[in-house]
Amino acid sequence: MKIVKTTLTILLALCAVSCKKDEVDIKYQLTINADISGVVKGYKDGNNNDIYTSTHDDLNLSAMYLIYDRNDSLVYKKTEPVNNIFIKSSISTELEKGTYTIVAWISEFINVRTWEAENENSLRTLKIVAKSRPFGGPFLGIGTTTVTIDNTRRERDVVLKAIGAFHILNFVFRPGASERNLIIAGTVMNKEYSVADEKATLLHSDNASLWDYKYAFDYDNSQNFLFNIPLFLMQTTTKSFIDWQTFDADNNRTNTGRIVLDNTLLDRLITVDVKTRESEITDRTVY
Repeated sequence: MKIVKTTLTILLALCAVSCKKDEVDIKYQLTINADISGVVKGYKDGNNNDIYTSTHDDLNLSAMYLIYDRNDSLVYKKTEPVNNIFIKSSISTELEKGTYTIVAWISEFINVRTWEAENENSLRTLKIVAKSRPFGGPFLGIGTTTVTIDNTRRERDVVLKAIGAFHILNFVFRPGASERNLIIAGTVMNKEYSVADEKATLLHSDNASLWDYKYAFDYDNSQNFLFNIPLFLMQTTTKSFIDWQTFDADNNRTNTGRIVLDNTLLDRLITVDVKTRESEITDRTVY
């Protein structure tokens, strides 16, 4: 009788361990729907036209998904191409029971990927780092949310927002203008964004340029010509400068000027009259 009782106790213990293990190993489907449109919706150029539309076919975008457990450890990652910025990007995976943090962010590929994740194994150390200059539209959009997985499948929406401000440099060339080249340079540049702290860090120089770029163009100088340059800067209260120079077809400098930004907290339209060198900065709400 004693032997039978001992054997039964062992079997019950083994069953308990096995059942517990099976329960832990059960995974449930999670579908994540990322709404990316809020990053650029309503973002307009100097002619008040939408820069990003549903018919864009030249964007090379990817949505990155990172999922962290309750200990802030990375348990899942995936990169998903985005063909239309105004249609939700969706992925599905399977996770065990628990509470998770979802981080979704979007980056554009312009020769190189414009933003990259670093130190991603822990949510506490995760940073999204700038890998390109701030002009040309290398925007950064990030969204985070939490989800609890229990005894059923889950679906969670995450809304991405721009981590910074959009600026449009709108250079106006008057009739009779001889300019054919434009160089812009800036004293502030995106560096990184800490997701856990929600903190943006920028590189800043008091006077020396951190980036510069040259544009060449041709136009009918019998009428006004508008040349738009999109610029994306993470938000800061630091004053910064954008210097510009224009040159004729023979590379002779024709004019120069400086744009002063007291901060980059607001989306702006910056209109420069190349002939008079006057700048007009208009704060605007795009969303």
